[in-house]
Amino acid sequence: MDSRDSKRDGHADQDLSAYLDRELSAERASEVEAHLKSCSDCSNLLATMKKSRDTLERALRFTERDHIPVERLDAYRSKEVEEPARIAIETHLRLCAACRESLEHLSYLDEPDAKKRSLRLALVAAAAVLAVAAGVFLFESRSEREEILARLSQIDPPPYLESRPRSGALDAAAFERLENGMRAYLAADYAGAIEGLEPLVLEHPEIQQASFFLATCYLLTGENEPAVSLLESLAREPGPYAERARFYLAKAHLRLDDVGRAREELEAVLSMGGRYEGEARAILEELRRLR
Repeated sequence: MDSRDSKRDGHADQDLSAYLDRELSAERASEVEAHLKSCSDCSNLLATMKKSRDTLERALRFTERDHIPVERLDAYRSKEVEEPARIAIETHLRLCAACRESLEHLSYLDEPDAKKRSLRLALVAAAAVLAVAAGVFLFESRSEREEILARLSQIDPPPYLESRPRSGALDAAAFERLENGMRAYLAADYAGAIEGLEPLVLEHPEIQQASFFLATCYLLTGENEPAVSLLESLAREPGPYAERARFYLAKAHLRLDDVGRAREELEAVLSMGGRYEGEARAILEELRRLR
């Protein structure tokens, strides 16, 4: 392989994504294919990338109106679904309040008698069908709500201005870890940024800059609960990140379908009169449309 390969000498890491997307020239694609035949490392990496992409595609096939069948949810609950289908279901559940509720309702199906269990499962499925047939349109109304919440809770990566945190306790090694983590953030490698920032925040929780961007990366990768924990701490602390922490905390609560707490945080943002005041006001106006 030539100099266009990645820093791992002799490997084709750097070209694998483009190879999957069919963005390489015919000549370069042939070179990569020839390398893959003799390199188990790159072949395994390509297989992992394909699996991740397939998982994402499976997850995105579920739309807000395309709910997971009750039988499939029950199999997932019974740990009878394997990857990548399990990951696709979990991704859909994070986005769909209706399917989360159906999953919760299945909790009473813990019935050792197989016949009784089958009957109860059929009743749960029939209840959903009857609700639509009776004109309740439960899923449709929920889908409208989910659509609004999904739109309002979208996260745009906040800009990062390279500056040394105001902390005399921050040594050169810690600052280097911060910069490494933020380099991954700027490259949109949010999982890599988490890997770099997590140990830094554990060791230096006083570095608000690291805590805020770690929370942001959690949100950008769908890890809402740990983001809430970090943002709540930042919102209580005086400093330059208090207002933006409350704003993104509101977004996290919307993702968790906790509209009441989201409103509280947005009202707090309004009272601070800072740069997020306009966006907070617009989101509050949209939330008034929710039932």
